[in-house]
Amino acid sequence: MCLYHQTSPQSHFTQKRICSLATPDGRVTLSDLRLITTRNGVREERMLETEAEHTVALRELFGITV
Repeated sequence: MCLYHQTSPQSHFTQKRICSLATPDGRVTLSDLRLITTRNGVREERMLETEAEHTVALRELFGITV
C-alpha cells in the first residue's frame, strides 16, 4: 500500500500538496490551500488565500521552510 500511496495517479497524495501532523490534542493538516485543525475533537477548516499564506503555514505549523 505504501507504493500505491506514493506513486498511483489515483492516490490523493500524488494529486495535491498535503502535510499533516499529530498534536497533543488533535491534528493539523494543510491540504493545498485548505488548513484543517482538529483540537479536542473539534474540527475547523479555513481556506488560505495566497501561496504566501501557504508558505507561512508550512513554516509556523510544521517547521518546514521552502
